[in-house]
Amino acid sequence: VFSDGKNSVEMENNIIFREFAGLSVQGNYLIKDNRIIFFRLKTFYIMPYSYIKVLKLELKSIVRILRLGGPFITQAIFYRLLYVMIYPFWKNKKIWLFVDRQESADDNAEHLFKYSIEQDDGITKYFAINKDCDDYRRLNKDCDNVIAFGSFKHKLNYLFSEKIVISQVTRARLNPFTHENNRLYEGLNTYKFCFLQHGVTKDDISWWIKKFHKNLYMFLTVSEMERQSIINGHYNYDEDRVPVLGFPRFDNLTSKSEKQILIIPTWRRDLENYKDFISSGYYENLKNLLSDERLIEKCDELGYKIVFKPHPELLKFRDLFKLDNIELSDEPFQKLFEKASLMITDFSSVAFDFAYLKKPVIYYHENDDYHYEKGYYDYQT
Repeated sequence: VFSDGKNSVEMENNIIFREFAGLSVQGNYLIKDNRIIFFRLKTFYIMPYSYIKVLKLELKSIVRILRLGGPFITQAIFYRLLYVMIYPFWKNKKIWLFVDRQESADDNAEHLFKYSIEQDDGITKYFAINKDCDDYRRLNKDCDNVIAFGSFKHKLNYLFSEKIVISQVTRARLNPFTHENNRLYEGLNTYKFCFLQHGVTKDDISWWIKKFHKNLYMFLTVSEMERQSIINGHYNYDEDRVPVLGFPRFDNLTSKSEKQILIIPTWRRDLENYKDFISSGYYENLKNLLSDERLIEKCDELGYKIVFKPHPELLKFRDLFKLDNIELSDEPFQKLFEKASLMITDFSSVAFDFAYLKKPVIYYHENDDYHYEKGYYDYQT
């Protein structure tokens, strides 16, 4: 019901729960701050926590899940009942989950995790990553509480997390139930989504990361210029949700320059399949750069090595590039930044890491087809 003092209007609308609402058709209640919130017949009810009340609501949720059917319902019922049973014992636990990507680390979440586990603050911290990747084995040697992404331990701690601290904004990157009918778990996870970013936001990406889509608890920025672009743009976050703290990974950047040129382009989100990719100007220009005889001969003459580090989204196309005289690197980004003396990129925000080390960057905009809208950052100035 809306009234401006002179006119009024009343609307009867269906309620549809978005991804971050914490509620769904299957799970219409949640527990937060020792209260129960549940939704019924277009009305939200708030009441003090009661184990008996929660048990009754959960049994009704299970009935709805069984009635609606679908995949993974047996597993979902198991985790839901487990959550209700141990909630009284775990409700005061402070658990933070750190994630970069499922298949790799070496970004802001890893660096903040390593710092935070040294702090004696009563918070239990975990870093989640796929068990079959190199970064899992590397981190597991150096740190405690590195857990396999999608494991039982990860899923249980995910449901009880107070904060999820991640360098990616896509929720599929943090949710271990993503491919297991994750809507069945809405209501159980009431975490705060702390977005560390994996690159400086220099373009206008408000259509993707605005509050209506992501509802971030914190949106980390590295400069006042970047912060103002978020606050004054179309992102709709309150000012106190957008602090200027710098990137955790910047703290560990070092420089021991060698005779290396690092070619490190970003990706194009409209080039997802082989056919589109191979017929694109983006591929043609990048291929020409990597096989440019003048560049290769001059580097050979001066004793420079050319290193190619494709964006993770480009790795599936790496066999399309002829790299006879160029090294395809799988080294961590920080190590590459440390050793390179020159970076060539198109629109990748890794240029900021390199500039932070006061090293020169060449912007190679041969094909001006970047997939984000221009923001506050101007390459000419």
